[in-house]
Amino acid sequence: MGVAAESDWSAPLERHRSRREQAVPTITVLVGPQRSPEWLWRRWQRPAPSLVVTAARGTEVLEQWLGRGAARDEIQRALLDVVAAVIGVPRSDLGGALAGRSPAQLEALALRAAAHADVDVDWMRHALALPCSDGLAGAESPVSLGRLLALAGRPPPLLVRPAGATPALLDVVDTLYRISEEAPRAEVALALDEQALRLLRSGAPPRVIASLMEGLVMLRPRESPGESRAAGAHAIEYDAAQFARSQAELTLFERLERRPHTRGLFRLNRVVTGGEPARAMEIDLLCEPLALAVEVDGYHHFRDAEAYRRDRRKDVRLQELGYLVVRVLASDIEAAPEHVLETIDRAVESRRRRSP
Repeated sequence: MGVAAESDWSAPLERHRSRREQAVPTITVLVGPQRSPEWLWRRWQRPAPSLVVTAARGTEVLEQWLGRGAARDEIQRALLDVVAAVIGVPRSDLGGALAGRSPAQLEALALRAAAHADVDVDWMRHALALPCSDGLAGAESPVSLGRLLALAGRPPPLLVRPAGATPALLDVVDTLYRISEEAPRAEVALALDEQALRLLRSGAPPRVIASLMEGLVMLRPRESPGESRAAGAHAIEYDAAQFARSQAELTLFERLERRPHTRGLFRLNRVVTGGEPARAMEIDLLCEPLALAVEVDGYHHFRDAEAYRRDRRKDVRLQELGYLVVRVLASDIEAAPEHVLETIDRAVESRRRRSP
């Protein structure tokens, strides 16, 4: 993160974790420009995976956090246990007991089981593979929300960046507030810029504002230490050149960091200077010891001929300086990560064989 020491920048976040371990409701509120909140949150959570979502409604937060992955599987298993109890059969016999029931009978069962489990019926419909409304509900009822969180076991750490105007911002924040109240040990965080923070302070209920101020951390570029910050807030300074310029870069960097043989090899957004005439070139992911440069190409790299030519000139300059340049598509980092990692692995091995 470009700060003096791990203990320095992580101290506010560790304090929040300590509060959660004592079951004190805590929302970490990271206020900073660009993607600095996401970068800091992911780095602090490393190597454990965390979920970063952009949401315009509280229900979207729950859908993405509890409606996917291991949390969804835990909830589904628990809900099917409830269904088995409602119809009075062992869990192992549930499949046979449901076979042959009509959609109307399954719908009636979903309603009964949802009432028994105290969750929104759409979650039960989902567990029974019945049609349900768009998305998975549950944010409207605090009781239902608390029950879902209990069923989910230990969902992954969550960072939410609200999207949309003030009503959307308030709805998302209200859901995070209730998550922290119902599951105080859950690691939840909010990513904001300073304008969104001002909107919250003027529009959120006092109890929510008080909770947010307890977890407020202001992120400031190191080169602008004189910026103002909210009274009582903790502050973390960061080097703006150290965090990813895009989500694709960040995702690739984190995947490389999770693998033992590539952990610690690459640095984000490092500058290489050289050539005739000498020019500074920023590299998305640079492995300086092996003279290996990985560039992540998004749509903008191909939208006009001049951008394409500029990238090719950059490649030639880097090659003249002895660097091997590997270009990967931003879309492949999500769609075909194994292919991207295999390509980088081959480049790393090639450079290692050449090293004295």
